Amino acid sequence: MTNSLSFGRPTDGLPPLLVGSDSAIEGNGFEALFDALSVACPNLKGVAPTASPQSLRFRLSVFHLGSMALASKASESYAAQSDPFGAKTILIPTAGRYQISAGGKAHVAAPGTSGLLLSGNHALSGIGFDYAGVAFNIDPARLDRVVSAMRGGSPSSLSLDTERELPLGVLDRLGLGANLQGLLTQIDAASKVPGLAEMLGLEDLLYRHVALLLAPDLFMEEAPSRAVSGVPRAMVMELCDRIDAALPATLRLSDLEAMSGFSTRALQYAFKRFLGCSPAEWIRDRRLARVHTRLLTPHPEDTVTSIALTEGFFHLGDFSRRFNQRYGLLPSVMLARTRRSS
Repeated sequence: MTNSLSFGRPTDGLPPLLVGSDSAIEGNGFEALFDALSVACPNLKGVAPTASPQSLRFRLSVFHLGSMALASKASESYAAQSDPFGAKTILIPTAGRYQISAGGKAHVAAPGTSGLLLSGNHALSGIGFDYAGVAFNIDPARLDRVVSAMRGGSPSSLSLDTERELPLGVLDRLGLGANLQGLLTQIDAASKVPGLAEMLGLEDLLYRHVALLLAPDLFMEEAPSRAVSGVPRAMVMELCDRIDAALPATLRLSDLEAMSGFSTRALQYAFKRFLGCSPAEWIRDRRLARVHTRLLTPHPEDTVTSIALTEGFFHLGDFSRRFNQRYGLLPSVMLARTRRSS
């Protein structure tokens, strides 16, 4: 059996990594896999074949998103065992299947169906069947703060002490934001630019998705009519004024909930009712308006890129397209016309 490692080189036949593909370790062999996984999982006891393969191909990347450590992996089938390690971990599958046994119970992660919460309190044994996925640790105290903000200040401590399956389809049923795989793809794109993920508030968004997966019933308690009727238009307009005053700073949904005291559902429904859009869409339109004003009154050193970045647009292609849709001109054309006429 061979055991080898290399960096950043694609391995044919394995699923692509959802995050961290540019810094991936490529490997072949169970000893090499154990050494690589031990970086992300120091409590790992061992890895072994599920049957009797001659080798094991794998790809692994580990990087940080704020306080989170994310491990993204794709591999052929293998079995693993680990000791208790205390950290609370979320496992999201993107291909294949992963089965974990803890405390005498078996749990399965399958793409689009279920993820896993690993409590860190129990020894684990698992089998990955041609598996790819992402695992990341969470801070229970921060998760509680996010849940409280999403519920309009109403505290609620989530149970994290037992392994359990997480229903991935609940995000679509709740209708709140992009699906989790789309968010992880966005995290991967942002990770290529230092500091961008933090500027975009992606760690906060990931915590919000985790909260929805762990306790969907907490966020389905409010009926839409009650959520909207409890939020007067004047309060929404006051929140908009506060958002305007805070721009161009990054504003996460948790920030808006803390500023307003509204729950997630109340905030979403109130903006839809009174402004015809979501909070994120309203903020994006205000950022576009700020860029428009600056392009009409530029400083000599201003460029489209510098203005877009300082106003909170970090995906320049998407920014240019949205600006063109809103104002009927590419931002570069508007800036050039302004300077010719001055």
